[in-house]
Amino acid sequence: MRSIDRIMIFLLAAVAIICCMSVASACEICGYKYEEVCDGTSFVKHPVSGWTIYLFNQPVPAGTVPGPNVPGYLAQTTTGVDGKYCFKFDNYGKYYVYEEVRSGWSQLTGGLYPATSFYVVTISSSYRSATGKNFVNKKNDICYRGETAWAANGNIPLVYRYVSKGNWATYTKYEGTKKTVKIYAGQTIDVGTATFSAPVNGKVTITINLKNGVSFADVKENLKIQGYAAVPPAQNPAPGKFTTYKGTISGSSTTVTVPQYAYYGIHLDVKVPCSLK
Repeated sequence: MRSIDRIMIFLLAAVAIICCMSVASACEICGYKYEEVCDGTSFVKHPVSGWTIYLFNQPVPAGTVPGPNVPGYLAQTTTGVDGKYCFKFDNYGKYYVYEEVRSGWSQLTGGLYPATSFYVVTISSSYRSATGKNFVNKKNDICYRGETAWAANGNIPLVYRYVSKGNWATYTKYEGTKKTVKIYAGQTIDVGTATFSAPVNGKVTITINLKNGVSFADVKENLKIQGYAAVPPAQNPAPGKFTTYKGTISGSSTTVTVPQYAYYGIHLDVKVPCSLK
């Protein structure tokens, strides 16, 4: 074998060894960013995207806001749509993980993700992957409660009710022209509007717009619609059996298209800020 061939084999083997060592020594610190919305659901159902997470090689001085100009700064990243963040690097040592300080938000600490408002992570040959370094915050003075909501027949609650006593569910009369009615939660809390379009080829488009911080609840089939050819039966409605439309909506608005009927029952599961009465 020629000398040059032996040299090439040696170099290729060296590169392979270096690559294997690099992969073997790859380190990471990962976690998630969540929001506590106080509506009875777990915060893990409410990931927060676009939140900045910082990595330092020394503690940030008390009272100092974490950022790239603070001594010990190494890197920063932002959380994804699933709330996840990750730092990947090759060097062992002690690291400090902080989150951004954002106005209007409070970090949940005292033993809950994390206990000291930041994480201290020591990466070594026996501990290369540190996961579960989560941060949980809540918006200041904002707490939510779950409510049932129904579209009314105009701007006054409890006008067209299925039954006159007990169940307060309401329905809407559709006269074949564009109209907007209010949506009420908990009988009398104005939480938004439902706008009916004029009919097009036997179809009607219904646009839901919630307001004042109200949004669709984090439950399955939180919007249900039932159309009626005549006045609905005078009995308690069963939204779970509504067949005209069922959907799971996120956020505070949506638009759906349904067959044209003379009356509609529109049921929503919403989360309402506790301050909204």
